[in-house]
Amino acid sequence: DEAMAMIGRYNRVFRRIETCGKPVVAAASGTALGGGLELMLSCHYRIAADEPKAQFGTPEVGLGLLPGIGGTQRLPRLVGIAASLPVLTQGAPMNARAALKLGLLNEVVPADQLRQAATQALLEGRVKAVAPWDVKGFKLPGGDAYAPANSNAMVAANASLHAATKGNYPAPYAILRAVYEGSKLPIEKALKLEQQLFVTLVQGEVAQNM
Repeated sequence: DEAMAMIGRYNRVFRRIETCGKPVVAAASGTALGGGLELMLSCHYRIAADEPKAQFGTPEVGLGLLPGIGGTQRLPRLVGIAASLPVLTQGAPMNARAALKLGLLNEVVPADQLRQAATQALLEGRVKAVAPWDVKGFKLPGGDAYAPANSNAMVAANASLHAATKGNYPAPYAILRAVYEGSKLPIEKALKLEQQLFVTLVQGEVAQNM
């Protein structure tokens, strides 16, 4: 109950940002890993400074956990299931240019132009005040979990994870479940599923040891 209350508190804050009715831009001057990236994903537009050392990603799997503040739900809805699986299950960080190519970021700009670029995006009306997945009729880019490319990606990810971990690490499998089952649910229910999986992992012996 305590773990659910803790992770639920963060989720409510991020969801309030997402549904506040005003356009919100996330402007990252440097690294955004884990919860920092999940905060960016809850904003309606994402810009990063072109800093060579800045990293973006979801490293929670390396701690025996999954991203518990919407990462397993917002990322697939933003870039597609197949593209999101390596980011979520492997936890390897990427630089700003790679994040832009993936579709995680909308812009990468020189560091001294970061705030100006964020303001300009708002003034020019390029930032919608609603997340795509809150729009009626939303469909995941690249299709749902049953689309052939996504189904193949899930099978391949499951096989590679089993070969690498021999089933000893529950977090990657929980991530696959969160993505697969969450993609078939409305965002609110999908976020709740993610929270439940996070709580199960955080109480487990593997996460405690890692």
